[in-house]
Amino acid sequence: MNNSLTQYQKSLNRFMTKLEKSLNDSQDEELIFYFNNVKKHILEQPDVKPNILNFYAKVFDEEYEFLKIDKINDLESSINILASISSKLKSLEIN
Repeated sequence: MNNSLTQYQKSLNRFMTKLEKSLNDSQDEELIFYFNNVKKHILEQPDVKPNILNFYAKVFDEEYEFLKIDKINDLESSINILASISSKLKSLEIN
């Protein structure tokens, strides 16, 4: 596995874990339902160029930091970012 993919997966998983914890803490059933639907479409091993993986790994790292420091964060926006990135990666896949 290449370095870019490993970093992307690490950043994605860290962000998703924090987001899921924040959602569970919020007990917002609608957002939890939305997140669970988005999770079904996540690409954990997208077949895209390394520079694209590096870019999105940085996005996930920044979003993780926002979730970590902001106790009153916009969880819906975080889910939307996750959905948007997944959709974009699907459209950029090489195969």
